[in-house]
Amino acid sequence: MKTFNHLGYHQIEDLARPAAAPDRVALAPSGDDPAAVAAVADFIDRLGFDPVPAGQLADSAALQPESVIFGAPLTAEAMRRRLAIGARAA
Repeated sequence: MKTFNHLGYHQIEDLARPAAAPDRVALAPSGDDPAAVAAVADFIDRLGFDPVPAGQLADSAALQPESVIFGAPLTAEAMRRRLAIGARAA
C-alpha cells in the first residue's frame, strides 16, 4: 500500500473536509491487495479526504515527487484527470 506521500504532512491536517464539501481534496491509495486498498480508502474518507484509487503498487510512481499530482491539493475529479494524464505519459 502507498498513499499519503503525495501531500505534505501539514496539508493532511489543513485540508481535511467533511464528506461532500465542494473543496474536499483527494488522496490516492495505490496497492496490489483490493481489500487493503478498500480499507485504506475508507480510512482516507474518515480522515476527511476523497479516496481516488491509483492502481497497483507498480503504478505508484504517480505519487512520487515530480509527478502530475505530487504536492497538489486536487479534488477527486482533478485527481482522476491528472492520474489519467500520468498513465498516458508513462
